[in-house]
Amino acid sequence: MRRTLILGGLALAIALPAVSTAAATAASGPEVISLPRGFFPEGITAADRHSAFVGSLGNGAILRVDLKTGEQKTLVAGEPGKVAVGIERDRWNRVWVAGGPDGTVRVYDGATGELAFEPLRLGEGYINDMVITREGAWITNSFKAEIHHVPLASDGRVGEPRVVPLGGDWAQVGEAGTFNANGVVATPDGRLIVAQSHAVSPDSYRSKLHLVNPETGVTEEIALDHEVTTADGLVLKGRTLYVVQPALNSIAAVKLADDFRSGTLRKTITDEDFRIPTSAESVGPSLWAVNTRFDVPTGPDVEYEIVSVKR
Repeated sequence: MRRTLILGGLALAIALPAVSTAAATAASGPEVISLPRGFFPEGITAADRHSAFVGSLGNGAILRVDLKTGEQKTLVAGEPGKVAVGIERDRWNRVWVAGGPDGTVRVYDGATGELAFEPLRLGEGYINDMVITREGAWITNSFKAEIHHVPLASDGRVGEPRVVPLGGDWAQVGEAGTFNANGVVATPDGRLIVAQSHAVSPDSYRSKLHLVNPETGVTEEIALDHEVTTADGLVLKGRTLYVVQPALNSIAAVKLADDFRSGTLRKTITDEDFRIPTSAESVGPSLWAVNTRFDVPTGPDVEYEIVSVKR
């Protein structure tokens, strides 16, 4: 399967690639896994070394997908009115699911799919993406200049959620309902990196990446040598930050400095099977990107996939 890398010195204007209709199969497993028609996926998180959980924007369903065989099992059945945006698995094998417009986070047992406890109500806005550290879950609210923190005790008990307002270099853009805070990852020293999707205006899609002190909410814009565009899901491996760019049908690989305050575009990953990816997860040597297909109307017959590309 063709892999295209656009190095940092070249422009990022990328035409949407042609779509492959068949999943090529390598010795290590399929490079494209078709999801159920109409599933409308967005979030993805590793379940173990060879499988992942994938969530649906359409009805909140969660699938467990074997990345070696493509076999899929329903962990959580869909329900009208439910949404699954960002998802994350904790060390107690619980799957945390951001509920988007309903302002909640739901937490399921990763083996049975049963609710681990009553949904956590975080407040108004659009509860989007999350990362889980030893201090707890850190969750972005796309419609407000704030992040939410849900403390976690060493035995897995959940504390009272709190709101951390974003300050410093952070400047909320657009009217109410404009997406701002989006993807989030944690650095090894406990800071956060948050993608701000619309960082210029609602009509200009140049994005920013912010280094965030999670205790105070003070942010510092990460200085980049090249713009990122419509930054959505983030994956951090060592000091390489992978930034999913839906509008460009690509993933930017940014090499961050030792202090994480600046970054250099190392390469841009495109693939002929990308169809507006919004999030990704690292499993083994690969990134698995979710084709959310925001370029077509949703419906029961729409095809969706997850796509493997080399890091």
